[in-house]
Amino acid sequence: MTAIIFEGVGTDYGKDSHYALGSLDFTIQGGECIFVSGPNGGGKTTLARLLAGTVKAVRGKIMLADGSERGEWPPTLVGWVQQEPEHQVIAERVGEDVGISPSWYAGSYQEYQNAKDGALAALGLTAMFQRVVQSLSGGELHRTAMAAIVAQRPEVWVMDEPEAMMDRAGQVALWELVGQLKQKRATVVMISHDARWLAVADRCLWIAGGQALWLGHEDMAARLADPWHEFWEIMESQVPGAGGRDKSPGEVARMLWP
Repeated sequence: MTAIIFEGVGTDYGKDSHYALGSLDFTIQGGECIFVSGPNGGGKTTLARLLAGTVKAVRGKIMLADGSERGEWPPTLVGWVQQEPEHQVIAERVGEDVGISPSWYAGSYQEYQNAKDGALAALGLTAMFQRVVQSLSGGELHRTAMAAIVAQRPEVWVMDEPEAMMDRAGQVALWELVGQLKQKRATVVMISHDARWLAVADRCLWIAGGQALWLGHEDMAARLADPWHEFWEIMESQVPGAGGRDKSPGEVARMLWP
């Protein structure tokens, strides 16, 4: 378990675009469960991509407590459960996909098999290991993606709306998995609009307009329950001079449709 330090981090998606995130200055302690939420388009998935290493910071540093920067981290350190599992599951069959990560590090065939079988069992996929990926439902596909990360054995988990498309069995397996990760003191970054994750979160991070704000559990719950607040978070990030959440609906209409 090691801390992840964001030091003046900012990033964007092109030299002419505004910063998608920045400037971020905070530390995620090893073993913490961080609940991240905020309006759509506010920068939550960009944070996930920075941690996963698929997007690079254009300013500042993301580093571990030992000073190693993101590009120097071991490839299995961070496991990213993506919002769209069809971009993550790449093999033809369920068992083959879940077995990709163990094939990197397993010192023997038995270790490989144990890692794969354990991951399949953890997500209730043992009987489906021969299923063709294209035959899976959305929830089964998401469970396959998570099983592949279980088999990877990362120290840091980044979950981007993992409950999306989940059926009842998948939701139960997901909650059990997160409970096990907390017991093992793995670091978990949970990105979601679902306030139920507050029950397992150590701290809460609200991201809107590319900026991050630490909130208490009650404040986070209040924001998630307030669609008008979320609407203004989006407005203020996209409409110059929007400001002022005390505007009436009529004033909002005149602003949007002058």
